[in-house]
Amino acid sequence: MNAADTVTATREHEPPREQFDGAKLVRGARWLTAATLVIGLVNYVYSLGLTHLLPMAAFAVFGAGQALLLNAGTVASTSISWILAQGLLKARSEHERRQAVWFSILTNTALGLLAGLAVLVVALQFSDLLTATVLALVTLLIFSAATTAGYLQGDARLGTLGGLRVGDALAKLAVGFGLVAAGAGALGGLAGFGAGAVLVVVVGVLVARRDIRPVRGVLRLRRLWAPAVGVAALQGLMSLMTSLDLVLATVLSSDAAAASSYQAAMILARVPLFLAGAVAASAYPLLVGDEAAARTTMLRALRMYAVLVVPYAAALATAPAALLSLVFPSEYSEELGTLLPATAAAGVGIGAVSLVVAWFQARSAYGRGVRAQVVGMVLHVTSMLVGFSWGGVRGLAIGTALGAALVLVALTVAAGPLRPALRAPVGVLAASLLFAAVLSTLRANPVLWLALALPVGIASAVLGFRRGGEPAADRAGRSDYRARHSMIAPRRSVEGAFPTYRGRHSPPGADTAEDHEENRRMRILHLAFEDWRKPGSGGGAVRTREVDERLALRHDVTVLVSNYRGACERYENGVRWIPVGLPLGYWGGIVTYFLALPRALRRLEADLVVEDFGAPIGSIVPQLWTRRPIVAVVQWLNAEEKAKQYHLPFHWLQRAGVHRHETLVAMSHDLGERICRGNPRAQVVVIPNGVPREAFEVSAPRGDDVVFLGRLETEQKGLDLLLDAFVTAADRLPGRLLIAGEGPNRHALEKHIARLGLRDRMELVGRVEGDEKLRLLAGARLVAMPSRFETFGLVAAEAQACGTPVVAFEIPSLREVVVPGTGVLVPAFDTAAFAEAMVTVAHDPARLEEMGRKGRDHARRYDWDDVAARQELVYRGVLEAGGTRVR
Repeated sequence: MNAADTVTATREHEPPREQFDGAKLVRGARWLTAATLVIGLVNYVYSLGLTHLLPMAAFAVFGAGQALLLNAGTVASTSISWILAQGLLKARSEHERRQAVWFSILTNTALGLLAGLAVLVVALQFSDLLTATVLALVTLLIFSAATTAGYLQGDARLGTLGGLRVGDALAKLAVGFGLVAAGAGALGGLAGFGAGAVLVVVVGVLVARRDIRPVRGVLRLRRLWAPAVGVAALQGLMSLMTSLDLVLATVLSSDAAAASSYQAAMILARVPLFLAGAVAASAYPLLVGDEAAARTTMLRALRMYAVLVVPYAAALATAPAALLSLVFPSEYSEELGTLLPATAAAGVGIGAVSLVVAWFQARSAYGRGVRAQVVGMVLHVTSMLVGFSWGGVRGLAIGTALGAALVLVALTVAAGPLRPALRAPVGVLAASLLFAAVLSTLRANPVLWLALALPVGIASAVLGFRRGGEPAADRAGRSDYRARHSMIAPRRSVEGAFPTYRGRHSPPGADTAEDHEENRRMRILHLAFEDWRKPGSGGGAVRTREVDERLALRHDVTVLVSNYRGACERYENGVRWIPVGLPLGYWGGIVTYFLALPRALRRLEADLVVEDFGAPIGSIVPQLWTRRPIVAVVQWLNAEEKAKQYHLPFHWLQRAGVHRHETLVAMSHDLGERICRGNPRAQVVVIPNGVPREAFEVSAPRGDDVVFLGRLETEQKGLDLLLDAFVTAADRLPGRLLIAGEGPNRHALEKHIARLGLRDRMELVGRVEGDEKLRLLAGARLVAMPSRFETFGLVAAEAQACGTPVVAFEIPSLREVVVPGTGVLVPAFDTAAFAEAMVTVAHDPARLEEMGRKGRDHARRYDWDDVAARQELVYRGVLEAGGTRVR
């Protein structure tokens, strides 16, 4: 199996390291569980306060309505919002992020309307029309707020998500108590939920404002609809399971006291459901990927859930009546003592079911999961109805516990590979039964009961969140993965295509892939400077992503990038991205990145360090900070220009970096020669960039517009030169000038366009990625590249692959990409010649088509699979040769 086969294989076979990272699961669960505990406390204060403020009949209405809203929230936060989270985790471009966000907004709104209608119909069975209408409107708000949760989860901002959930609960508490105190009754208590949802919606708009843009045709995307329908079915059945008993208790029972006591008991017994949601939300991103690793993650999640909630349920089932009477009014406490054992067991079962449902969602096994749920729900409903007909509300509680166990069994049988994992909590369950038996003997003495229950509860929480020690199953999962994937060999390099300077064709020991230790899995730490997701990032960031994602199929790859607003540590297609420094804007992020690198370099383990030269200083001279083998990837070598621009000696550090490195990868022959002049002893390997294979297949009718694509940075990209050239040719060109990209000089560019008085002929279209970018290039009349300096010219190669000619200044690196017949090179920085070239090419259709055909033929030499394979050979050669000598 060669590298090309590997890279084009389905992404489910890649090895995201986070799937074995129990610490990441624990950290996420800590944030969300801490928030859940605070929310649980707020909800208890809210519900218990209302037992004192509302008459029992009114509280029964509140309890049933609250059940509908809480379960609407569960469905909303674990259905489309998880699809949004998954879409953000897998998005390869800003356009795909916006597609996922807009899809979530539209579908959550539609589902909110449908769920609101269903809630209205159900609520009319136990409340008046006004209360039912308020419940329906609040349901719509809850679904609208779910997009915020999915956005934060997809960006791994679990701390922010936890804090926002706490804010939601506090807003509900304040508004709800205020309305009830004002005399609004159960209606006011339920309206409080709407206040919290409004807060979440407002914060969501602020946080995701960059990605909230309408995207045409998003509702026709099958890749989003398929999981959305499956998740909606799974979560719809889950919602029915978690709310049906609460509604039945109110609708079927003629005893208001018994129905209200059942609602109160379920308030306490639903804690496991909320904790299961916190654990599932943390584990969900880790469950998407290799099945063996996902199974290992699920094992850990189930163990964590069991340790956290089963002792709690044991204590709840044995709670002394004296303690209950301190919390609930006297008319509740007597009935609660008989209900809590069954409702506590039901709560544990329902929470476990929600965790297993998360497995089916993450594994995209929607049909199998829905069929199992339907079978389980038939048994569940039957059990509840039989229980109620036998013993009223108490029988309903027992039937609910038995029904939850039956649903769990049905899902376990259907889970296939998950069946052995579900045996993980058995030991915890046995210990908890013993714990419950001991507590039962102490019920008559509340002080002794508390003396035992509190320490055990605290110990179980600590044990549940313990970070130490990787379980044996986790180690087995890791070993199993590497055993199955360690024999993947890189693709053989293209002999002679891209020579190595200093008289060698490849680095020491790197003649062919077969000559290497193919079984060795490298740990690569890449100091990559720029995140491809960062607004204004350029072609260097694209190369980093394309190469590292391919290498991550065989190696552990960690990438350090400069921090920026909205950045977060994440795993993406097997690559771990870590922002370092502070998000202090463009220059603040760059400066703090370089300052933070030495510490990060010492802290993180690696077999090999890869340093990208980055603006403005080039290199941090990593040999001063580590003795590990180092390879430099030179995608930028223009510190001299930055030194002149800012009157600072940036070029001194660049010169030191070039001199201290022994093995360097250059993007072009010109760049390789410049490096060799600065360090004649260096081993310099020329490996150009690649273009996506999709570019050769894209087709779009050729339009009239001239397109510029790149980072909006005037000094390097020459945008001032382009505007000066376009203004002299505008009346002779058939279309507009479209400027695509983001960058630090956007505002200055807008002012320049306004001064020229050509706003109607120029348009800033923002950042484009993926298919949108390729269609823009393919549909252009021509692509303009007015750069003052480049290390390769990736946009030129991508334009050629799309069949569009390039007009550029004749600078060294672009001579290698824009070869005769594929575009036009004009004397460097001659804006008049640039204008004439654009006019001449734009008015010659035959020449346009001929250049497009030749450009596509030329661009086929740039292939990301070959680039990654050759770069991997360089890395292996350095490791085999003993690494970089420290001078």
